[in-house]
This record gives sequence, C-alpha cells and structure tokens, in this order.
Amino acid sequence: METCLLAAGVVILVVSLGLASASDLSNRTIPNACAVSAALAAMPLAVSAPDLPAALGRSLSGTAVVVALLTAAASLSRRIHGRDGVGAGDIKLLGALGLWAGPVGGLAVVGGSCLLALAGRAAILRTRKCASRATHCRDGSMPMAPAIFAAALLTYAMGLWGW
Repeated sequence: METCLLAAGVVILVVSLGLASASDLSNRTIPNACAVSAALAAMPLAVSAPDLPAALGRSLSGTAVVVALLTAAASLSRRIHGRDGVGAGDIKLLGALGLWAGPVGGLAVVGGSCLLALAGRAAILRTRKCASRATHCRDGSMPMAPAIFAAALLTYAMGLWGW
C-alpha cells in the first residue's frame, strides 16, 4: 500500500512539474494548483517514513530553507534592480520541492535550476540574436519552471534528496 501511495505521489509531482513548465513557457505563469499539488503529493512520502517526526522535520525545513533563500533573493533584487529577480510561482514551486528533497536537496534543486536556466539562456543568446523575443520576456526575465523540473530530476538521480 505504501509503495502505491508513493508511486502516485511521484506521478502527481512529475505531472505538476510538467504542467508548470508548459504554462511558464507559454504564458509566463506557474499556476498555484501545480505548486499545491506538488506539495500535497509529498504527504505519502512523509507518512510512510519509519520515523515520522524526523521525516516531517526534514520536509518542513527543506521548504523553509528554500522559501527563505528565494524570498531574500527577490527582496535583494528588488532593492538593487527595482524588480523581483525571482517570480512568486518559482518560489512556491521550489518550496514544494523542498518538501520532497529536504534542505540539502532543496538547495541543490535551487542551484541546479539557476545553472540550467543560465546555460539555456547562454545557448539561446549564442544561437539567436533576437532571443528576447523567443523564450525571454522583453524585461529580460525567463521561464524557470523547465529548469526547475530538470534540476529536480537531476538532483534526485544524483542522490541529493533527503529520502
């Protein structure tokens, strides 16, 4: 039974990340439903853990660390550039992944998604002179959900998640 619940949670997580990526690419928003479903899908993982208090602590601290870091980054960017450097949808989606990955894995997903997004942006700028009209907005922002999805898969495959 626990294996079935965990498998269902993973499927919901992957579908949520895929839908968030598609939405972010098409209209530059990450629906709240994607972040909420990704967060709720982590419940079977925590409940099935042998040490429930430790599992809940790891999940909640993962979310707290990720959300605190990204909120601070957005605030700092607002002070320096006059606009947030991190979208609220990105913060919510990464916070949900913090529930899955714990603090170390959550930070790895944040760092990995930033590196992947920068690499993608560099590749687009190298191959296209008008990249701001392709996948980037005129204000220089870019969709992060696909990079978040890829970073989540990579950090999980590398064994950096707290489970």
